Amino acid sequence: MGFLDFVQELLDPKVVSDYNYLKTSCRDALDNWLRGGYRPRCIIPQNERAPFNKYDEEWEYIYSKTRHCGWVDIDNMSYEQKCFITGRKQQILSLYSTFQKYAAIADRVAKLASEYPFGFNAVAIKYGQFRVKGLYYEFDFEHFKSDIINKLNNYWLRDISHYQAKEVESVYQISYEQGNAILTHLNELRSENIRLSKRDNEEKEKERLKKEKEVIDKALHIARWYSKEYKEILNYPLDSITLSRAKQIIEKEETFKKRHEEELARQRKEEEKKNLATILPKCVSSWNSHSNSSLKHKYFYDYYTYANYKDQASTSMWETWRLVWHFKNDPARNISYYEHDSALQTVINLVERELRQTFGTKTEYLTFACLTASTQRKTELRFKDFSEKICKDLNMVNAFPYIKVVEDGVSKRDGGDGCRTVSHDRYFFSGKYVVLFDDVRTSGKTIEQERRILESLGAKVICVVTIAQTTH
Repeated sequence: MGFLDFVQELLDPKVVSDYNYLKTSCRDALDNWLRGGYRPRCIIPQNERAPFNKYDEEWEYIYSKTRHCGWVDIDNMSYEQKCFITGRKQQILSLYSTFQKYAAIADRVAKLASEYPFGFNAVAIKYGQFRVKGLYYEFDFEHFKSDIINKLNNYWLRDISHYQAKEVESVYQISYEQGNAILTHLNELRSENIRLSKRDNEEKEKERLKKEKEVIDKALHIARWYSKEYKEILNYPLDSITLSRAKQIIEKEETFKKRHEEELARQRKEEEKKNLATILPKCVSSWNSHSNSSLKHKYFYDYYTYANYKDQASTSMWETWRLVWHFKNDPARNISYYEHDSALQTVINLVERELRQTFGTKTEYLTFACLTASTQRKTELRFKDFSEKICKDLNMVNAFPYIKVVEDGVSKRDGGDGCRTVSHDRYFFSGKYVVLFDDVRTSGKTIEQERRILESLGAKVICVVTIAQTTH
């Protein structure tokens, strides 16, 4: 407010007094009028709306005088604006009175919409040709469209009327005539509300019973499908099952399923175990066997004797010799830790890959047995870590602790005949399915000898794996 306005207000206390009175007692009416959107206009009868038309022009004048574009600040008006408003004090008071009168009707209609939501829209559509968005109506458009055949009945005309009815956001948007039409049909509104609310409750009850039946039917299906697991865990009588118990059964479905799958897996394993004597040999049926042995044999390299080929050895021959020597880890050869570990990892990868491809998950039924070296010390250096790693990775049974050299022999390389005395745990090997392993197969006599010993103890030797096969 400028200084001049301030002085003028001091000199004209009546304008200030009247303006403050209007702002305080008729704030709602004044505020709506100044913004050009007087709320009760929609429910004022047509024949009483004419006097209010001139307010629109006067509001335009107030708007043109405001300091804030697009907004009239009722608390910070100029002296000129206040004078204009107080000069129309009687008009504003009349406006306020009209507002009070017809707002009461609007509030009453709104109360009916709140108290009788089921019947309100039915009567509003029938007599007022409108429906309030969000209020209940029994024939929803989308539902009708999706189920049109069932709706072609005595409600057809009402549905057509429903489509034609104007949709409004609030009951305060309806006209006076529409509101009065509703007020003059209160009895029908209440009776429709009773009928439709009863219908709604019946539909809800049907839906509740339908959903309850669906839950119970699902529970019965689960209980019968997983009958064994159900009897073990819950075992409620199924001829009179309650909803709460049905929900318990559904909640336990995953538990039933898991236990059922575990039982099937166990049965498959049991069946598999019964037929291992047939299944395991079939796994190696594509492997080669030698003329002097029926035992299936897998090897990865051809081995040429060093003494015969050292002077004309190819690169691949030297690589095979070094791999075998480093794997054997003979103390007399001064093999470094790095050399042995590198060879060990190479052979482990070769053997594991072959056994996985050949037996798959059936490796868990196999026992891995390494042929002994000429001494117990050499046997441990060569096969202890190797057999432990293979068995751990493939879930095989490790026979290494159950075969021991009790009397060392002298190797053929050192001038001996390689004979040593070996002890086998007779109880351990009974019923085992064995995969033999050796570094190099030459004639196969040692392997066949080991095979006879193990099978005499009750084992079944399935195959033999070696790093290399001697080639002459």
